[in-house]
Amino acid sequence: MIARNLNTSLRRRPRANPMREFDALPPALRQWLSQARLPRSARSALRIWRRASARHGEDLAAVIAALEQAERSTLLRDIPRIWSEAHPGIDTGTLPVPAASRARSGPSSVSMHQR
Repeated sequence: MIARNLNTSLRRRPRANPMREFDALPPALRQWLSQARLPRSARSALRIWRRASARHGEDLAAVIAALEQAERSTLLRDIPRIWSEAHPGIDTGTLPVPAASRARSGPSSVSMHQR
């Protein structure tokens, strides 16, 4: 049996059920996550969602735009480190739009607070 490095001074964080966390998200956020370019935890996405909701109130389009800006910032930061300077989005600061994103026709008709 392989010994694991369990001797650490770091506290272990209890892990909740990730599926339960995802299921508890607002429907519009779950829909956005299902088409996101990068995987993001439900907890992380909800933190961005709440911050954007506090700033923009009931404006679903602005909240979705904040999620997309967070994703775009992460991608632009990670592109040179992960995919190299040859990635097509590095020169212009824009990113290729995947087919799933092009299929989105704006904000969903689902209310921000529906469950």
